[in-house]
Amino acid sequence: MCELPVPRPCVLAELHEISVTHPPTQSWVELPTSCATSWPSGCWAYRKSRCVVTPESSPAAQADGSTELSTELAQVCAEFWALSLENSPLSATLLGVHDFDDRLDDLSLEAEQDHRAALHGLLVRSSALRDANLSMADTVTRSVLLHQLQTGIESADLRLIELASDQMDGPHAALLMLAPQLTYPEPEHAQAALVRYAQVPRMLSQAIQRFSAGLDAGRTPSERVIGRSLHSLDSYLASSPDEDPFLAAGLPEGWSGAEQWQSRMAQLVRECIRPAFGEYRDALRDQIAPSARPDEQAGWCWLPDGEELYAALIRSHTTCELSANELHELGRQHTEVTLPAE
Repeated sequence: MCELPVPRPCVLAELHEISVTHPPTQSWVELPTSCATSWPSGCWAYRKSRCVVTPESSPAAQADGSTELSTELAQVCAEFWALSLENSPLSATLLGVHDFDDRLDDLSLEAEQDHRAALHGLLVRSSALRDANLSMADTVTRSVLLHQLQTGIESADLRLIELASDQMDGPHAALLMLAPQLTYPEPEHAQAALVRYAQVPRMLSQAIQRFSAGLDAGRTPSERVIGRSLHSLDSYLASSPDEDPFLAAGLPEGWSGAEQWQSRMAQLVRECIRPAFGEYRDALRDQIAPSARPDEQAGWCWLPDGEELYAALIRSHTTCELSANELHELGRQHTEVTLPAE
């Protein structure tokens, strides 16, 4: 989270608990003018954080005098945020929203297509709102919303989950990293978590199905990242069940049912979760790893749709229409020329 002061950030920044300022007051990297098409006052990328930039503190915004969101735009933003939380129940719990504590992310193609359809409906509605009828603040909010919706649709169209067998973005990594971070402050939240974690086999099985579909389309993983995933899985499965990360969830303070919960969770770990991770590890090793690309072909450029994938991720992370080579050159110039000169 960026801790930069601002009078009032745009609604999506508020929803994400991101504070930003305009113009930048710290060390920033100004991106090419091609990035500015989505932003009324240009596009900026902070070195260490991804921030949503709102120009409400600029003279133009002060002269405008209107900071209230249109009713329709506010409604679409609220629906998008609710949809995002429902689509990623683990993230919702991490953010303190407990409406989906009994669910795990659905990685199936059907769920992905349903989510895409919902995003497209919001995109149509937000696209119908014209900048000329919006305040400066609303214009920025709409730009951010459109980018988020387009990114989500493109992610579904490109089936990015098929490539997520690595040790950073893989569902196995998400489960192991998030489990000890999640808190369930009320007894009903903790009881819902037991229902959630009983679904680990389903989630990991869906992941293997998606990875296999990727292989059928020529989307082979990198040998090195598959090796790292296998190493992390082996380490987890070799660890003591008594110190399992799924047992480290935050429970209600002083809850009389905590001991019973721990006992039930320990049973799930032994009989459900660890066996599912073992099957997932075996599938990665036996079904996915044999087709992995060697180090000399590690980049996505070796995939049939690699250039398209690079372009989509660059748009997602920077809002820019840059090639991978152009982005690399921009970073090289900044690190090798600009920074040393400062």
